[in-house]
Amino acid sequence: MDTNVIWALLLFAIALVLFFLEVFIPSGGVIGFVAAATALAAIVFLFNFSRTAGLIAILLAMVSLPFLLGLALKLWPNTPIGRLLTLSATQKRLTSDDPGRTTEAQTDRNRLLHARGEAVTDLRPVGCCRLAGKRVECLAIGGMIEAGSQVEVVAISGRDVKVKRLT
Repeated sequence: MDTNVIWALLLFAIALVLFFLEVFIPSGGVIGFVAAATALAAIVFLFNFSRTAGLIAILLAMVSLPFLLGLALKLWPNTPIGRLLTLSATQKRLTSDDPGRTTEAQTDRNRLLHARGEAVTDLRPVGCCRLAGKRVECLAIGGMIEAGSQVEVVAISGRDVKVKRLT
C-alpha cells in the first residue's frame, strides 16, 4: 500500500474523531475547522495517489457529511453541554401554575383567600399590600386603590392575588 493512502486513511480517522469531539466539547468551531482541514489534507493525499481515488474521496465526503451532521444533532442534546443548554421534555419545572402540584408559596397564597389587609403602595392595578403580616404583590380589581386603603383578597389565580377595596 502506498504511503499516500496510509496517510489519507490516518487523516480521515483523525478528522472523524475531531468531528465527534466538536460535538462534545464546546470550542466555538475551532475543533470542527481543524477536522475539516484534516479531511481536506486526506483528500489531497488521495489525489497524489491517483485522481480516481481523490474524486471518490470527495464524493464520499460530500455524501457522508449530511449523515454525520444529522448524527451529531441527534447526539448533541444527550451531551453534558447539550443538557445544560436545552430543556428536555422529561424535565418538568415545578411552578405554581402546574395544575396537579402546588408549591409552598402557592399554599401560602391560598391561605390568604378572604384575608383583609392594607395597601402599602398604590395599586395601579398592581402594587403591594400587607396581608397576614406579610408584604404581598397584589392585583387590584375594579380600578386603582390608593396606599393606606383597606383591602380584601377576593381571588387567587395562579400567581395573582386579586384584591378589592373595602368600603
